[in-house]
Amino acid sequence: MKPNYAKSIVNIPATFLRYHHLKTIHPSLPVIERLLPSYKHTVLIVLDGFGVNLLDHLDDDAFLKKFYLMTLDSTFPSTTVAATTALLSGLTPYESGHVGWQQYLKASDTHYTVFLHEDFYDVHKPLDAKLKSLFHYPRALDRIQEKDADIATQYFFPKPIDPDGYETLSKGLKRYKKFQSVRAKTLSYVYSIEPDATEHSYGIHSEETARVVRKLNETIESFVHSLDQETLVLVTADHGLIDVSPVPILENSAIMSCLLRKPAIEPRATAFFVKDGMHDRFEAVFNAAYGEDFTLYESALVKKLGLLGYGKKHALVDETLGDYVAIAKTDKYFSVYPLKTDAFKAHHAGLTDAEMEVPLIVYAPKGLI
Repeated sequence: MKPNYAKSIVNIPATFLRYHHLKTIHPSLPVIERLLPSYKHTVLIVLDGFGVNLLDHLDDDAFLKKFYLMTLDSTFPSTTVAATTALLSGLTPYESGHVGWQQYLKASDTHYTVFLHEDFYDVHKPLDAKLKSLFHYPRALDRIQEKDADIATQYFFPKPIDPDGYETLSKGLKRYKKFQSVRAKTLSYVYSIEPDATEHSYGIHSEETARVVRKLNETIESFVHSLDQETLVLVTADHGLIDVSPVPILENSAIMSCLLRKPAIEPRATAFFVKDGMHDRFEAVFNAAYGEDFTLYESALVKKLGLLGYGKKHALVDETLGDYVAIAKTDKYFSVYPLKTDAFKAHHAGLTDAEMEVPLIVYAPKGLI
């Protein structure tokens, strides 16, 4: 499926920006736009990896299922670097330059792990601190705070993202309540690394994942029942996941002999950098080996189709995408680790429904308008 960037996670922060009369090229979500004027406090809770498919782990009367309002699209790639940046900024990956876990940077010859500031294939490689500035972007809530002194905004992150962060979502929501309680008007963002972390280790259908989903449901239900009538609660996710099996791409000598460097971006949305004069051979070898599981796109077509979104193109997009992008269409992913140590049971970044479809859950105590 192709992301609908008019009905996606990008449109949540775009709605906040438009409501506060700040510039964005992306449309609002009407249901949120109608609700905002009725509440003094709004909190967006982001559950990493909570695809619509995980609602199947809950009973029909469970809180998250009861207040599930609609389905939104994730970004492409449907992965944390691209999608959480979209939720924080209101920018598509095309605009933010945040495309995937590791992005090749030509000037430093680095497969840059965006969130960790290290080289993906050589974690001991010294890196210039200035690389971080290449991925700087304005956060939506910060823009709102600068414009409107009457509203207090805050982001809440867990450990290890924030060294002083919380260990569980429950503790994070307690911090939010303390922040909200002494302010007349607030707009906040609370993030949870679950259920993504558990899904990666155990798979989306596992009992371990089911337990985490049920616990998240209990935590959020208890939280909303502790609030007054002046708080609007929105719950969504950055992306979903799909159960997967690995393909050891680095062991394919026919593929690797065509490449200038190792693959980049994500295991299910993978960029390839091909040597001059070897494009035809690469396409033939790739499609013969992996055509049943991946669709191979020229990177120019990825941009033309608008898979990364639209807007003002970030300076890093072209070099990040390389010559080709292979997008998974089955359960396979390209592994760059020895298979005996590759522990992923579920993954994301592709265009399947399971990866792309996330819920918008709305608790509006005064009722939907």
